[in-house]
Amino acid sequence: MAAAGKSLLIEFRYETKAPREGSFLFLGMTTSEDYLEFNKKSWDSRVEAHVESDFYDMASFLNGKSSLNEIESALLVDVKEKSILHLQCHFGQDTLSLQRLGSRCVGVDLSEKAIEKARSLNDKLGLD
Repeated sequence: MAAAGKSLLIEFRYETKAPREGSFLFLGMTTSEDYLEFNKKSWDSRVEAHVESDFYDMASFLNGKSSLNEIESALLVDVKEKSILHLQCHFGQDTLSLQRLGSRCVGVDLSEKAIEKARSLNDKLGLD
């Protein structure tokens, strides 16, 4: 367990918009469980395309480049030995970038495929 003053919460984003009846994305959905499953499948289907995209620049990331934006890096000056919970981590680039800075960072995500990819990247990079 982290000592008092040693924990840091980095990010929390949660979409609260409920599906609207008649929306083309949610056509035929009748319950919040349908929406949750649709959302999960949607993110599962994006993982490989995102990993291979220029936007995420996986080659540079694997060669040591941080995925953190300039503003994030400026705000997160000293995360060494901090315990961080990264919500909606997708396939883990920011989580792993925070680990590279010396934090104890755990990422969580709705997409099991994203978490599988994050674990694979973690192993490939030899991080904890």
